[in-house]
Amino acid sequence: DNTRPALRFLTEEGFTWRGYVDIFDAGPSVECELSQIHSIRNSRQYPVCIANADSDELNPSTQYLVSNCQFAHFRALITELVLPPPSAGERACVTLSKAVAEQLKVTAGERVRVVAI
Repeated sequence: DNTRPALRFLTEEGFTWRGYVDIFDAGPSVECELSQIHSIRNSRQYPVCIANADSDELNPSTQYLVSNCQFAHFRALITELVLPPPSAGERACVTLSKAVAEQLKVTAGERVRVVAI
């Protein structure tokens, strides 16, 4: 019963429970193809631009899950962003505040992965 909320979240993300349980905690063991995970399918990568401290560049409108693209120093957080319009092309950057960039351990030009929540 304690794992039902987590199982519900994972099934909404695209995972499937096939009746197996974890040998350590007896919780459901779920699986999914990477390409079927909702957050992966609907995420995009953007280069980072960092806003000036006194800039009006940031006018957040929607909450996003944002992560760096590092393995050894992976960081992720939820923040409000304004994404560039699709017409801006592949080089359009996502503007992060200095504080968010520091928390994600990214600098201007590095890439982040973004998905709406």
